[in-house]
Amino acid sequence: MWEPKGIKLKTVGLCIVAFEMVLLGLSGASRAGEMLRMRTLRQIAVYGSPSRGERPVARIHYGAVIEVEKTGVTRGCQNGWGRLRSNGYVCLSHLKETDAEATVAPEDDPAIDQNFERYVVTQGGAYSFANRQQFAHRIQGKYLYRGTVLAVKQVIIRGNTPYLITRDGQYVQGENVEKMSPIWSLGHHIKAGEPMVTGYVISDNVVSRKHPDEKAPVVQEYSKFDVLEGRSLLESVNGWVALPDGSYMADTDLGRVRKAEISFEPMPDEKWIAVDLAEQVVSAYVGEQRVFVTLGSTGKKGNTETGAYRIKWKRRLQTMNLYGGHLRVDDVQWVMYYIPKRGFALHTAWHNNFGHPVSHGCVNLPRDDARWFYEWASPTSFPFESEDFHSDYENGTRVIVF
Repeated sequence: MWEPKGIKLKTVGLCIVAFEMVLLGLSGASRAGEMLRMRTLRQIAVYGSPSRGERPVARIHYGAVIEVEKTGVTRGCQNGWGRLRSNGYVCLSHLKETDAEATVAPEDDPAIDQNFERYVVTQGGAYSFANRQQFAHRIQGKYLYRGTVLAVKQVIIRGNTPYLITRDGQYVQGENVEKMSPIWSLGHHIKAGEPMVTGYVISDNVVSRKHPDEKAPVVQEYSKFDVLEGRSLLESVNGWVALPDGSYMADTDLGRVRKAEISFEPMPDEKWIAVDLAEQVVSAYVGEQRVFVTLGSTGKKGNTETGAYRIKWKRRLQTMNLYGGHLRVDDVQWVMYYIPKRGFALHTAWHNNFGHPVSHGCVNLPRDDARWFYEWASPTSFPFESEDFHSDYENGTRVIVF
């Protein structure tokens, strides 16, 4: 089928768009349309066709600078529709021409966590103050529960008490907080025919032994997050795992890479994600071939439910709130909701306890690994987009939790 120049059809479903353009006599205008550089004046929706009669496939936040091509279509949009290089369509009514370079919206900048430290609220909680003025007059805001994670730009001392100033200008009492030491990446790419990651050491001061006995001689010492590699998966027998070198390690000290338990037959080029609750290992597959693996952390109360899902909604960045804002996590990046109504997602976390259940039910990932999954998985995302949605044009990547 003929495809208008500059349009990349995601699925057969978008062929309707190309056919619709021909019927309207606009195909020539689309090919020769004027390319504009424009800044968003508010959050705008991206559609799969130049019409508001369908659910958006993505959103773009305020302040992004994007390149759009005029289509000449005005249906339902006073200023006309523009086509993005990514194939989506936006109404030009809430954009303004600019000479600035194309850029992501400020609150979607992947580098937002640079120059900020992460602190977690510990036992005893912490009082917060909404801004500098309320802090000066000691007008207390939210009381923050243990587990709140803050993006902190500065620590000050007032009356022998430390206070944390967050990225958004809040002041938080700092007596019951701890600085976090995040792990940025534990991911490994796997290539067919080459040795693969077969396990991760998940405890400190781990040793392998000559025999499957805790009193047997030590063969080798390991550090937390050391990787084991081989050509076959590791098996656990009576709580011990035989390593490729013939020594043995306690299964409790190891996150093994196992074969995913699935009830479907993936297409040869189908992307899907497997979350192994028992081993806390998260893998990416294409067809039956594992292509990427990392350690994760799921629900500490066993509340990450098994099942087959799809990524329904992706958000580049958000602050997550629970219990009316008394428990929050600032600036969570690379969020992939697979049960949006329940709030279950794969996303970035800043702790260093991967391989163990620690979350409230989501699948925690090291920051760079979460970004890899976000950019690899469907629905397709582009740098200027804030959010992306499962749609008739492009299904979200399958997520299997077992």
